[in-house]
Amino acid sequence: MRRQDLAHILRAACEVSQDPEIVVLGSQAILGAYDEDALPALATASVEADLAWLADGPDRERAERVNGSIGELSQFDDTFGYYGEGISIETAVLPEGWESRLTTWDLRSSEPARPKFLDKHDLAVAKLAAHRPKDLEFVGALLEHGLLDADALRERARMLEPSVDPRTRASVGAAVESLARAARKRVGCSTTDDADARDRFRSEHVALRERLDRGPGSVRTASSEQGDSVEPLPHPHPSPARRPGQGRGPTLG
Repeated sequence: MRRQDLAHILRAACEVSQDPEIVVLGSQAILGAYDEDALPALATASVEADLAWLADGPDRERAERVNGSIGELSQFDDTFGYYGEGISIETAVLPEGWESRLTTWDLRSSEPARPKFLDKHDLAVAKLAAHRPKDLEFVGALLEHGLLDADALRERARMLEPSVDPRTRASVGAAVESLARAARKRVGCSTTDDADARDRFRSEHVALRERLDRGPGSVRTASSEQGDSVEPLPHPHPSPARRPGQGRGPTLG
């Protein structure tokens, strides 16, 4: 998805919801910080834009309007090859203070929508909390390309809201360390070693995912690499099947 594609979705979502104050969640929120040309292809591979409204109530009226009009399998999706997914902000696991760090852009083609985007480090934490393979690869690619700061990401992981399960906190922290380490190895390799480096980088993701999927399982924290204890992790819960137009489970696209 390109910025202009996202701007098109935002215009349509504004018209359908009758509310211009839209929050962009999920992977496409990174387009609020960077043009697609500055991003690795993996970061813009998704064809859905997760959208939420701070003013939406429990009935998620705005989100459901979007799902019914420009959502997955809609005529909009069939015509343009991308779509909007109306969700509730509560589906995202975010650091404290995330709302004060929302950003915007100066792209006039999204008007009359007035979009807000998750800060890139808040977005990365939300993706790591979802801990699907594509989430780990998304964050890993941004780290590898120098578009995320590992220290800032560690700090945001420590700022997860108090209601977040301690095991999820542990898994996010462990994922940050594993992905940062893999990115350092990848960046440190010469171009002649690209194929081997790619394999090693991917193996880091595979190994991390296997540890995350172990239920109950464990992922070594930075301290455990030196022989300390291993933090317990939650077993991922699959999202229930969803029909087009329904709300999504507790994950981000």
